[in-house]
Amino acid sequence: MSSALANQAKQQYAAGRHAQALQILVDAPTLQGDDEALQLLALVAIQLGQGARALQAIDEALAIRPDAARVHALGAAVAQASGDAERAGRMAQRAVALDPGEEIAASILVEHLADRFAITPALQVAQACLQRKPTAWGVRQARSLAWMSAGEAQRALEDVEATLAAMPGSLPVLQNAAMDALYLDEPARRTLDRHRAVASRIQALTGKRMSARSPYARGSRPLRVGFVSPDLRRHPVGLLMAPLVRHLDRQRIHAIAYSDAGRDAHGDSLRQSFAEWRDSKGWPDAMLFDAMQRDAIDVAIDLAGYSSGGRPGLFATRCAPLQLGYLGYLHPTGLPTMDGLIGDAVTLPDDAQLPAHEAALRLPGHLFCFQPDQEAPFVLPRGDGPIRFGSFNHLAKLSPATVRLWARLLQEAPDASLRMSAMGLGDEGVRNAVWMRFKAEGIDPARIVLLPPELDTGKFLARYADVDVALDPLPFNGGMTSLQALWQGAPVLTLPGERMAARMGASVMQALGLDALVAGDADAFIRIGSELARDLDRLTPLRSGMRERMSAAGLLDGKAFADGFSTTLEQVVADRMR
Repeated sequence: MSSALANQAKQQYAAGRHAQALQILVDAPTLQGDDEALQLLALVAIQLGQGARALQAIDEALAIRPDAARVHALGAAVAQASGDAERAGRMAQRAVALDPGEEIAASILVEHLADRFAITPALQVAQACLQRKPTAWGVRQARSLAWMSAGEAQRALEDVEATLAAMPGSLPVLQNAAMDALYLDEPARRTLDRHRAVASRIQALTGKRMSARSPYARGSRPLRVGFVSPDLRRHPVGLLMAPLVRHLDRQRIHAIAYSDAGRDAHGDSLRQSFAEWRDSKGWPDAMLFDAMQRDAIDVAIDLAGYSSGGRPGLFATRCAPLQLGYLGYLHPTGLPTMDGLIGDAVTLPDDAQLPAHEAALRLPGHLFCFQPDQEAPFVLPRGDGPIRFGSFNHLAKLSPATVRLWARLLQEAPDASLRMSAMGLGDEGVRNAVWMRFKAEGIDPARIVLLPPELDTGKFLARYADVDVALDPLPFNGGMTSLQALWQGAPVLTLPGERMAARMGASVMQALGLDALVAGDADAFIRIGSELARDLDRLTPLRSGMRERMSAAGLLDGKAFADGFSTTLEQVVADRMR
């Protein structure tokens, strides 16, 4: 390919005129023998959504330079963008083997390994690259996700903050900075301040705009409510949304889903419950904004906040007259365009720390409605032996304060053991690190049983046969995990904190009438737990009757929950129209 044509193609690409760049490259007479031109073709093709053409260009470039780390790295990026995770992993691994400092490949490989529970190898790949290129910010960002899976939220945030200092305008990095802060042992006011700082930067990046249409149409039609989520498949948010959406009265609420995730059986079933469903995968925020205006959305409900795949940039633009946070992100985002946070009287008490512009919207019942998994086996209470505590929460929730608290309980109950199950525990290095954290608090690692991941739902839930009492982590309580534990007969011992995410356990346990398992402070947590350890007989009737208790408390009543949810939305809209 002539240098003149190559420069023309590069200029068109740099200017964002991808179709023109593609045409120049495709028409070039000598393209097939030019690996650099083929790499550019791959980049342009993937930008235009032509994954097959991009992969073909990479294969042709590799035929010319089979040992070029850069070509393998670009191939990994193209495969990742095309949804071929296995090929992306293979090509990234080959690129890193050729050049450990190849940052594009290293970042892809770190994510690939972490997604497959190979946390220690992921951290090793990141470290090898960063030793050569300390400014490989994409690798540092990827490593932060691996740190979270290893239960090291503080280290994750350190990587994110270093990346943010170099890339202050990166929306994904800003999101990670806010998300990681939820897992830290710090005062609630400090976490809220972090979120305000992130929100301010996002607002500056996105600006403000709003549809000129008149808000609401009271009396003429149902409220049009848009639920925005990156994942409504078999995922905690999707599972907890199911009983709500399936029981919404369409004469009151016209629910529209905007979801980025692919499809699975749960999602396919759930989409039938929405009045309308928009597959928004790959849509930029501006495109989704326009779709919501066409749909005449009255209330936009953010189900993700700053979590992965969330769209804070969309909500910063004021995409609906009323914007509320719910379920998937139990903390105010700090965005001045958010009008309220949906919770209940326990998770949003009168003294809840919220921004002045964000109202606490309390559901008339409780925070969650639970739909038990049909694969959940009935678990018989154990009748003998020392008590077995358990926690099947994400390892990111294993904060230093949590380890110290649980270690104190194990010291007071010297015959007790603790069982943990999490995705990150599939990695030997992570297991050793967790054992060492408890050993540093004076607990024999032999008392900490660490179980590898179990992807079969029935087998995973059957593990509660070996758990007498579930321990709630802090400052980020269990949500779906606690509901599953309770359904499997394991009561949850919780110590509520200041933040909304630190009060989920108290919300559920008080709804069940089990206030005795809601500790007022750390000493009470130890006392309650050690008393249970000395009186296993007390647990037997509690465990065997837990499913009936959950049903009687209304935690399974989707219709009542949906009615209360609808009334809450209707009331806040009515108040704003006065």
